[in-house]
Amino acid sequence: MADAHDAFRGHLRELWPFVRPYVERGVTMTAAEARVMLDQHLADTPYAGEAMLLADRLHALLDRKPEWEERGQCAVLCAAVLYFLEIDDAWSDDTAGGLSDDARVIRAAELALDGA
Repeated sequence: MADAHDAFRGHLRELWPFVRPYVERGVTMTAAEARVMLDQHLADTPYAGEAMLLADRLHALLDRKPEWEERGQCAVLCAAVLYFLEIDDAWSDDTAGGLSDDARVIRAAELALDGA
């Protein structure tokens, strides 16, 4: 079974340099803290519809946070949340299509966490 961090990096390909700092920071957050940050972010984004669909996917991962904690894989989940919250990431979220990279990061986290 592959390590979630390695799988996450592999799924991200050219986006890895943009996501790597969020993994390396080692930020931890409770599911409740992450949910509050996600909700606040949704209130502030001009692309609320698209962002809400992505946030729903992160909420689904957060529902399983205890599972990732047991397996030592919360860094992947936290990095995906933090990347989504960043407006000025690889493709600025303030532009049309700017959430495409966020969708890829979330999908990479889903694949990495479910496959590890």
